[in-house]
Amino acid sequence: MKRMIWAGIVVVAWLTSSCGEDDKQNSAIVINEVVAKSTSSADWIELYNQSGEAADISNWSLYDEKDRSPYVIPAGTTVAGNGFIVFERDDNGTTGFRFGLGAADSVRLYDANNQLVDDTSWSDGQAPENKSWGRSPDGSGSFDTLVLPSKGSANVDSCGNGAIDDGEA
Repeated sequence: MKRMIWAGIVVVAWLTSSCGEDDKQNSAIVINEVVAKSTSSADWIELYNQSGEAADISNWSLYDEKDRSPYVIPAGTTVAGNGFIVFERDDNGTTGFRFGLGAADSVRLYDANNQLVDDTSWSDGQAPENKSWGRSPDGSGSFDTLVLPSKGSANVDSCGNGAIDDGEA
């Protein structure tokens, strides 16, 4: 009987430690904003460095919801402290990612050791045309639909109250 209880505790501990957020590596670099459909630009993914120090993201990878065609970030790529870096869709895959982002999709960021660093998913309607799916505040807030995409810069608070309100998101 004691062995069965002990085995049950071990199984529960293993299941709880191998799910969801626990799989992510602790990193200063996070996905900050995504545009999946725009009339004025290609799809893009913005990363944000929450640290005050520059971070090397050489050989990190971006994926959409599928595991094919990852974009491997070129050697020598850094993100300035408290800075942003944007990667755009490029059908040839030479200067950006080849995969397209859809109405319902996801973006996953892996480090050079192929460990999940961050991810986000959205449902149909949450990243509509000419709007973005982004965090507020930058780097640590929850994701929501943002009315004004802010490619390569802080997410926009057009009301000036320090928060992105329902009318802005």
